[in-house]
Amino acid sequence: MGNTLKSVYDAKDNLKDYHVRAALQEDKGKGTTLMSWGLQDFTEKGDHYISVISGLVVRYGKGNSQIDETYIVKLSAPQVTKALRDMVAQGNKKEILFYRELLPAMNSELKKVGLNPLLTPQCLYANQDSENSVLILRDLCSRNFRKFPGKSCLDISHTRLILQELARFHSSSLLLKAAQGPQFVAKYDFLDKEWYNVTEDAIAFFITLFDGNIENGVAILKVLEGDKRTIRWLQTIKHNVYKILEEMMKERHSLHHCVARGLSGYDEYGNPIEAILLDFQIVRRASLVTDLHLLLNISVSGTDRKNNLENFLQLYYSSFKQVFDAAGLQVPFQFHELFQEYENKIMFGTLWALAVIPMIVSGGEPSEWASSHHRAASEEATGKQRESIDSKISSKHGELRARFLPIFDELIDQGIIH
Repeated sequence: MGNTLKSVYDAKDNLKDYHVRAALQEDKGKGTTLMSWGLQDFTEKGDHYISVISGLVVRYGKGNSQIDETYIVKLSAPQVTKALRDMVAQGNKKEILFYRELLPAMNSELKKVGLNPLLTPQCLYANQDSENSVLILRDLCSRNFRKFPGKSCLDISHTRLILQELARFHSSSLLLKAAQGPQFVAKYDFLDKEWYNVTEDAIAFFITLFDGNIENGVAILKVLEGDKRTIRWLQTIKHNVYKILEEMMKERHSLHHCVARGLSGYDEYGNPIEAILLDFQIVRRASLVTDLHLLLNISVSGTDRKNNLENFLQLYYSSFKQVFDAAGLQVPFQFHELFQEYENKIMFGTLWALAVIPMIVSGGEPSEWASSHHRAASEEATGKQRESIDSKISSKHGELRARFLPIFDELIDQGIIH
C-alpha cells in the first residue's frame, strides 16, 4: 500500500499540540509545560507504507528548568484512494486498541508467572480521529536501540532475537485467552476485523493488488531467467490469491502481527542483545506460523532460511515453551506439529514475499510496484509497468536471486510447483 509522501513533514498536520501535551504529561507528570516541539525524520524512502514514523523532539518546562526530551511518533500517511484510506484506518484502529487494551492484559499474564513484559515500546498517547491516527511512543534510541536495516536481510543473530520475542508474544496471547475463556473473543473483537476486507472496495483493491503482484512476479522471473515451472504456476494461481490467503489464515491458535519493523538493542561491543517488536496494524487471531513465514520469507535470505530453518523453529519453540512452563501449563502443541504447520502454511509466506520483496529490493514506494488506483487492465498500462520493473531489476539481480528465487525453490522441493 503506497502513499505520496516526499518527507515526514507531509504528515505533520496530523500532529497537534494537544497530542504532544498529553503524551508529555503521561510521561513526565501534570506539572510540566509544553514549550515547543518538532519532528525529526530518521526514515528513508520506502519506509513510509501506511504510517510515518518520526522522531518527536519536545522542549518542556518543569519548575524553573527547560528540558529537552525525544519520543517516537507514528502518524497516518496520506493515501490516494478511498479503499486504501479505509484499509489504513482499520489497521490504525487495530494498533491503537492493541496498545490500549490488549498489550497491558498480555503483560499482566506474564507478570503473574514471574516473567518480564513484552519488548514493545511504551505507548504514551494513542488517538484516532476520522482517518488520521496518532501514536506517541517512548524513544528507545537513548537505550542504544537502533532501527533494523529494513532493506537488507536480517543476519542470523537478529533473526534469533526476533524469534525468541515473537514466541513470547504468541504464548502470552494464549495465556490471556486461557485466563479469560469465552470472554476473550468478545472482549477483543477487533482481532477478527480485518484491514483488507473492511469494505467491498477494499476487497476489490486487495484482489487487484495481488493480481498485479503475480504479474510483477512473472515479469521478474522472466528477467532473471527463473524456472519456467514457477512462471506457469504463478499464471495458474492468478485471480485465486485472495482465496488462498483466506484459507491460510483460517487456523486461529494465536495472535498474529506483522513483524515489518523492529529495533535492536546492542551491548558495548555492538552485538545485538534484545529485539523490540513494532507495527501492530494487522494484529489478529491466526495460526502463529503466519508470523514465522512473514519473518523468515521476507526478512531472511534464502540460504540462511534453508540452512537454519529447523534450528530457527527449535529456538522459537523453546522460548514459547518457557512461558507455558512458567505458568505451569502444558504446551498446546509439540515441536513436530509446529514444523508441520509451518510447512502447511508455506503458501502464506510465499505470496506475501512475492508482494513485498521486490518492493524492498527496489528501495521504492509500494505505489511504484502496484498502481495506487485500481489497476488498469489495458495492455498499455501493463507494458509501462513491466518496462519500469525491467529497469529496476537490472541493478538488483544479485539480491533478487538471493531473496526472491528461493521462495519458489522451496515450493518446488515440496512438490507444490512441478
